[in-house]
Amino acid sequence: YVTSDEFNIIRVAHAGGPPFNFADNSGDVAGGIFVDATRVYWNYAQPGAPGSVFSRAKGGGAPTQYANMARNPLAVLADAERVYWVTLGESEVESERVDGKLLTCPIAGCAAPTVLVGDLRNGSALAQDDRTIYLAEIGAAGPGAIRKIAKP
Repeated sequence: YVTSDEFNIIRVAHAGGPPFNFADNSGDVAGGIFVDATRVYWNYAQPGAPGSVFSRAKGGGAPTQYANMARNPLAVLADAERVYWVTLGESEVESERVDGKLLTCPIAGCAAPTVLVGDLRNGSALAQDDRTIYLAEIGAAGPGAIRKIAKP
């Protein structure tokens, strides 16, 4: 799964062959893609507007949109129960972004995401193990960091 030059989500077989348009662009810039055994997760950002986080079964069907309402979603991942995503923050000025968030919803969806961390300085990347989310901060007018957050 990759993003195309039009920022659609494209599926290409490991063996090669023609690409398949898995999901149309619903934003301006496609961000992270995370794939697990059954679903594909991705996000779109829209300058000056709330971004969106989606998932869809690999076999097709309607995508699930997670309630985001936070600007600049960047990285996304999931475990067996929840989807997690990180946002850069509200400011358009990189050095002023100190309010990025780590958000989560159940995979089935939610009306409002749970904020796990609300003071990120340019949150940029996510990784996980069974009990922990690790997130990278680029840093806003200061050094970056790696944070370790317990899963809910």
